[in-house]
Amino acid sequence: KEKIFGVNIPMANLECPIFKEAKGAFKFNTKKAPPIYYDHESFNCVKQADGRSFLFMSTACNHSLDFGKEGAESTVSILSDNHIVQHGLNLSEQEIYEPQIICARYWPSAPP
Repeated sequence: KEKIFGVNIPMANLECPIFKEAKGAFKFNTKKAPPIYYDHESFNCVKQADGRSFLFMSTACNHSLDFGKEGAESTVSILSDNHIVQHGLNLSEQEIYEPQIICARYWPSAPP
C-alpha cells in the first residue's frame, strides 16, 4: 500500500469503464474479448486503500468503449466526482485536438 499510495501522485491504469448500468456475467467468445466493467461498489474497493486514493487514472485501453458513449461518460463523471484526474477518454471532438496537461503542483500531496 505504501509503495502505491505513499507517493506524490498515486496513479493506475483503469482497464475498463465504471458503469452501474452494466449487468450480467461475462460471456467468453473465442473471436472477441468480453465486455468488462466496474460497478460503483467494485470501483470503491479498488480506488483506495486506508483512506488514500489514486489521484490519476489512465482511461485509454481496449475496453474503454465496451459500453459505448454512456459507459465512457459514466467513467469520466465518476472519476471526477472522486477527484481523480483521468487521461485517455475524450468526450467531445474539441478535446481530441487539445493537449491535456497534467501538472503535479495542483495536487495537495505534491511537493512545492
